[in-house]
Amino acid sequence: MQGLGMSRRRLLSVFVGQYLVFIALAAVWIACCASPAANNPVRVSAAAVLCGAAAGALLSASAWGLAELWPAFGDSVSWLQRELLSRLRPIDIPILALLSGIVEEVVFRWLLAAELGLLMANAIFAALHFMGRRHLAYTLWTFGAGMLFSGLLLASHGNLVVPIVAHVVNNAAAMVISLRLTAALPHLPNPDR
Repeated sequence: MQGLGMSRRRLLSVFVGQYLVFIALAAVWIACCASPAANNPVRVSAAAVLCGAAAGALLSASAWGLAELWPAFGDSVSWLQRELLSRLRPIDIPILALLSGIVEEVVFRWLLAAELGLLMANAIFAALHFMGRRHLAYTLWTFGAGMLFSGLLLASHGNLVVPIVAHVVNNAAAMVISLRLTAALPHLPNPDR
């Protein structure tokens, strides 16, 4: 896959637009279909937030370790950092991390998993993260992360807050690390483009 050459503004428009579409679809689905709320309650508690934060931090750390051990995954992470994440500013991190964590967990781990099952919901999640054959390792990693979020965190805690927080922490950590790398490596693109 060639470089995207997207400006920061265009990149944010694509991300936010995608999440607005997901929110609209989820709202229609919840309004038209039986709500899965009884099966997976949302209960905000200190324990749920701490468990999710720990899981997200472990997932993020394992991804960076895996990038060192699995060259194909490392190449995908480098490409993502160079072509997408390096264009972000610090103010973008909480917005994108919260949007991605909340929206993706509600849509994939709560709504789709209730209708289609964990494997199919996570396969769709991974397919939407597909960036071409060269980055298949990243797609496989997103499938595994989705299974962790739904299969382990949601199923074991019965609380959607745990995987939401894990997802937010994982994505925020990836973006923070990416911004630090961009600052340390001046040959990367300027985030103001």
